[in-house]
Amino acid sequence: MRLLHTMLRVGDLDRSIAFYTEMLGMKLLRRDDYPDGKFTLAFVGYTDERDGTVLELTHNWDTPSYDLGSGFGHLAVEVDDAYAACDKIKAQGGTVVREAGPDETRHHGDRVRHGSGRLQDRVHSEKEITSTAGRDSKMNNSNPYFKELDEIHVEIAALFDGSADEGALQRIMARFTPQFTLVMTSGNALDYTGTQEVFAKLRGARPGSQITIRDMEIVADYASGAVVKYREYQRDGAGNANVRRSTAVMELDAHGKVMWRHLQETFCTE
Repeated sequence: MRLLHTMLRVGDLDRSIAFYTEMLGMKLLRRDDYPDGKFTLAFVGYTDERDGTVLELTHNWDTPSYDLGSGFGHLAVEVDDAYAACDKIKAQGGTVVREAGPDETRHHGDRVRHGSGRLQDRVHSEKEITSTAGRDSKMNNSNPYFKELDEIHVEIAALFDGSADEGALQRIMARFTPQFTLVMTSGNALDYTGTQEVFAKLRGARPGSQITIRDMEIVADYASGAVVKYREYQRDGAGNANVRRSTAVMELDAHGKVMWRHLQETFCTE
C-alpha cells in the first residue's frame, strides 16, 4: 500500500500547472479533459505515477475560484538549496510566506514554504484509496470482487485498444452469466448477446485506450454474491475521456468464480 496522489481543486488550471512545473520543478505527467463532466484533471510530479506520489489538480470548468481551506496544512517539497529555491520563486512572481532558514523545531535542516493561497485555490485535505486496472495490489487481490474489477478492465482496455489477442472477447464474455443485463449510460438496456455485439464493434476502435478503476465499495455482501459500486475513468490516445459511476451485481458460481449478473453505468463528474 502506498500514497498515490494528493488532489487539489484549482480555479486556474494553467496558472497552477505553471506554478508547480516552472517554480517547483515538477513535470506535467498527463492532462485529460472530461467534457461530459465538464472538468479537467492534470497530474504533476517529480517522478512517474508508477514510481512515486504525485499531485492531481482538478479543474471544474464552471468554478473559477475557491476559498482557501483551513484544514490543509502544507505540501512538503525537498530541494537541494532552500535559499536558492526561495529566490527563484520570488523572481518568478511567487510569494514566500517564510524565508528559508534553519528549522529549529524539527531539526531536519532547511525548509521552503510557499504560499499556495496566492492562487486562490481551495485545498481539500482528502484521503483516497484507489485501484488502477492492471496494477498489482495486495488489497485488491484479497477481495475477489475487487480483483475481478481490475482483471476484466485490463482485458476490456486491451480489446478497445486493439492489442488484445483473438481469444480476448471470448474470455471477457465468459465472465458474464447468460442472464447478464447492462444498462448503458444512454439508458439503453442490453442482454448478454447485445453486450457481446457492442464489445465486438469496439475491438480496436479506441487506440491507446486506458481504464482506471477507483472508489470500489461493497454495497451488499451475501453468501452467493455481492453488489459493488465503483468509479471508472476511460480515456484513449485521441484525448477522448469520460468518467462513469457503475453499480454491478456479481454472483459466485458453483466453483466460487465471480460472475457478472447486472451492470448499470452513469456518466458523472469528478
